[in-house]
Amino acid sequence: MRLTSILLLTALLLPAQELWRVPDSLIRFLELTPAQVSWMASLQEHLATFTEEKNARASAVNREIRAETARPDPDVTALGLRYRELEAIRREIGAERLKTGESSRALLTDAQKVRLKLLDDALKNYRTACDAASAGLVNEPPVEGFAAFLLPAPVLIGGPGFGTTGCNASAVRLPNVIPFVVP
Repeated sequence: MRLTSILLLTALLLPAQELWRVPDSLIRFLELTPAQVSWMASLQEHLATFTEEKNARASAVNREIRAETARPDPDVTALGLRYRELEAIRREIGAERLKTGESSRALLTDAQKVRLKLLDDALKNYRTACDAASAGLVNEPPVEGFAAFLLPAPVLIGGPGFGTTGCNASAVRLPNVIPFVVP
């Protein structure tokens, strides 16, 4: 009884843990206020909850599809309805993501929206920048932080046009492997 009381008191006194945090780099770049950060986090948490609920239903629908297709004579109408429901779920999640983005952008000041436009433009040019890095025209930024620890000196199979460290997903990374060619 005493342990239960202590646990209940602890739960009431501890602040609610955030499910989603606005990245520090974004807070600094956009110069977000604590109120903006709090609102954005709550919007993202709502989206995460919404998506989790929809994905749970999608998993159930996929189980129903597997069960129906395992039958000797599957009901094509039932399968069609389930695939239609999966598409509806996908669209609902997409619409909610758009709505969350619009709500988050509405929290920004005009000056912050100008800075956000810089990030938007950077994303639009990402593939071109990666192509330039792949061609050796620009250098990619080095992998930093914990990710650098996880990827010690990868060896890339290929050469020019096959990518370097971050842009080109088609580059094959094999740590501590020396490539060779068999004649």
